[in-house]
Amino acid sequence: MLRAAANPPHVLRKQGCGERPLQVLPAPRADRLVELARARRLGLRSFVASDMSFCNDPVEVPGPNAAELVTFIHPPIDEVALAVQFAPQTVDFMQASHLRDRLKDRFPTRQEHQARPPMSEDFTDPAERPPVQFEVVNVPSMPRFWFVSADESELVQLQHDVLIYNWRRRAVDAQYPGYTAVRASMEEMLGQLKEVLAADDERPSALTPNWCEVTYVNQIAPPEGSIDRPPLSRLLRGVKRPRQDSLLPETDDAQIHLRWTIPGDKEPLGRLTVALSSATRLATRVPIWAMSLTTRILAADEGIDAALGALDDGHDWTYRAFIELTSEEMHAYWQNEGWR
Repeated sequence: MLRAAANPPHVLRKQGCGERPLQVLPAPRADRLVELARARRLGLRSFVASDMSFCNDPVEVPGPNAAELVTFIHPPIDEVALAVQFAPQTVDFMQASHLRDRLKDRFPTRQEHQARPPMSEDFTDPAERPPVQFEVVNVPSMPRFWFVSADESELVQLQHDVLIYNWRRRAVDAQYPGYTAVRASMEEMLGQLKEVLAADDERPSALTPNWCEVTYVNQIAPPEGSIDRPPLSRLLRGVKRPRQDSLLPETDDAQIHLRWTIPGDKEPLGRLTVALSSATRLATRVPIWAMSLTTRILAADEGIDAALGALDDGHDWTYRAFIELTSEEMHAYWQNEGWR
């Protein structure tokens, strides 16, 4: 699965890991997930999300209110991407050019890349799926355009069926502006595109969002005074430190891929995917953990407001999952300011 976030140029490579499987806890019970989703929709102030956690210890998580999200003074966020997908062939070359004219002052650099495949999710049981599937795909002639800011910290990606806004950390001392600011930029880009489409006399079209995606890319570096990436037992809540008499020490590197279905009243609303792997930061050659969290949710209705609502839900799931998966020790290192 391709994520909306562009590949950070200062991550050199992922390191391979051995064949030994990493034991993790079972997936959360479906009835518990429905219960938690219902609590969010009802606006309950808090719930104990122990069954959603990577570990056995309960984690008290406030209810669905952006003002109550936990904040860090120095979060490990390297990139954030918000994506909204709409009907195929909604945008053509001329409309993309008109949007480019509107954004040129803020995004002076233009690049062309291969179009990314459409977002989709299959919620059927893997055992019920056919072993081999053949699909005829019409490759769009329109590429994926990148409009890049002068300092390369902002990126707008546009193709015939998707609009993506990325914030990227390009300076060592750059501060993450926060989800509210990133969302405001995405809302502005959606508004600009909507105006461009509506103003086209020859080929007017409307934005009809379907899948909306939130991606957080984190680079978790060694604690100050260390040259090694933090061991998994210090990074993740559910990984225990090896016993002194254990044959196996802390793992040298790892690749972890976890997925959760986001439940709705009748049908699934989307999916949360977490990927963790060992990597190396190109600029400093420092070993890090690359941890990405992607939440994909179906928009409940047509229009920009529905897309923004789905992005808000996606951010809620993504950020809370990060809090539940990572340890309190790392929270303290990132200087947790608490729930606000």
